Amino acid sequence: MSSLRALRQLSSISRTVSLRGKHSPRLHLLAATGRALPSTTLRAFSVSTPTRSATPASTALLEKLKEELDYEVKAASDSGEQLPEVLSAFLSEGVWKLEDVPGNDEVLLFGKYENETIRVMFSIADLQTVDESPENEMEEEEEESETPTELRVRVTFSKSNAPGAMTADFYCSNGVLQPANVSYYADSETGTGLTMDADFTRRLLYNGPVFETLDAGLQEQFDAFFRERGIDEALGVFIPEYAQWKEQREYIAWLEGVHKFVGA
Repeated sequence: MSSLRALRQLSSISRTVSLRGKHSPRLHLLAATGRALPSTTLRAFSVSTPTRSATPASTALLEKLKEELDYEVKAASDSGEQLPEVLSAFLSEGVWKLEDVPGNDEVLLFGKYENETIRVMFSIADLQTVDESPENEMEEEEEESETPTELRVRVTFSKSNAPGAMTADFYCSNGVLQPANVSYYADSETGTGLTMDADFTRRLLYNGPVFETLDAGLQEQFDAFFRERGIDEALGVFIPEYAQWKEQREYIAWLEGVHKFVGA
């Protein structure tokens, strides 16, 4: 999404001051100084936005931004502007409802299971893919094994007929959602709130044990609980794929915004 510039229009304001009678402030001032006021004080004035020529540094930056923007736009058009079929197919199953606000780095998925509301949250900020190599090294990079992308995923469970909330934190990598810990909050708002106050409160509370330290049987039952609610391999594949797709779109919007700002 391109960033928008606010356009400000400055208008000149002229005031007509009538000088009447001996009580006029200007007459008093003339009498006190014994000389006329400079004529410049009687002129109407206007303010205009000064034009500034681009500096060498800003010009060079604009050229590089344009080069990068053109490259990314072409790459996006080659791969298709719309959501990839594998991602749209996942959403078309109707298990999860996507909430993605352009410009935000967090993505939400909402699901229902009986009397439970399930919210999945992940962030594209966790992506660690950086392309630093020139084009002549592309073939060498393709042969090398890529470092798997690992995203943090938080799943929140709440019930319509019971207070409190439960959250489960996962690490998502290679299509696998690995539980990290399970937390319980007696207050529903504390467990489900997305405000800074709610987040701060959660940080002060006990978050539960490390998942791997739980009894093996208990771990298995939690895994079955999660799978029953759609926290499975299909979701584990969707999350990083969607994060990569969204990150590219947000990067293009960022390039467009910075380019417009620098060139203004």
